[in-house]
Amino acid sequence: MKLKENSSFWPGAGLIFATLLYSCYGIWSRLIGNTIPLFYQNATRALLASCIVAIVVSMRKEWAAVSKTDFAWISIRSLVNVIATAIFIHTVLYLPLGTFYFLFYAGSVTGGYLFGRIFLGDKFTVVKIVSLIIAGIGLALIFSVPSVRTETKYLFYAMISGIGVSLFNILSAKISSKNTPLLITFLDNAISLPLYMCFSFIASEKLVTPDLNIAWGANLIFAFTMLGTGSLIVYGFRHLDSHIGSLLMLTEILFASFFGYVLYKEMLQPMTIFGGICIIIALSIVHIKKINRSSLKPPQISRQ
Repeated sequence: MKLKENSSFWPGAGLIFATLLYSCYGIWSRLIGNTIPLFYQNATRALLASCIVAIVVSMRKEWAAVSKTDFAWISIRSLVNVIATAIFIHTVLYLPLGTFYFLFYAGSVTGGYLFGRIFLGDKFTVVKIVSLIIAGIGLALIFSVPSVRTETKYLFYAMISGIGVSLFNILSAKISSKNTPLLITFLDNAISLPLYMCFSFIASEKLVTPDLNIAWGANLIFAFTMLGTGSLIVYGFRHLDSHIGSLLMLTEILFASFFGYVLYKEMLQPMTIFGGICIIIALSIVHIKKINRSSLKPPQISRQ
């Protein structure tokens, strides 16, 4: 009998690299701009991702029948993801990257609390309520910046996008573990493809032909970035405590703020920075509390 190995370096490094890739989403979106219609560009990425993942699933022989219940949850997740992603790509064009990600994560944690209670039965605690109050103070500071208030609707869009992503993540717990992550990833993209095309048709978007230019190059890189982040997230959260993983994911805000400054000379206002710090503290309070509790548990033992 020996203690189960608990090396967290590579999973942790993988999650941090995933947040680096996530923070590039805003860059790829800005390079694409309005050159490729909103829903149509997402449809092309979903098509490419579906084909690539289908090949990998076939090589790994992970095809399996999906129950009606699981398919229903996957379909709902895909619809939520389509809407949240479209809002994300549209909104990130109009806000500084740092401000956008601060609000995105504010919506994400708020939605996580709400949907965790509704769908998973997670209870509100004093610590969670305190963290929400601190996050609220942070949001008030961000909204108080005069230059930001002129884009009020985009501030709400950023939060709505984060709320949508939180619902997408929470609903994954409703899907049976019999379905592999790769299979779920394939179904996510395969279901999203016709949804994006349907919204593209409703919006009367022009279906432009792929070309050798910056926009289509960024769109291609965007698709591969999405596949990379998906794989790293699964790997990281399978080998790390979920609360530690959640803390590591907050580094995306730092990467996004850095890229915003280096690439676009976006200077964050002091009140925006203080508001963002409040939000990060609010997120950390809950997770650090849970990590401290989990550290009191005895190490897992594996038999050989």
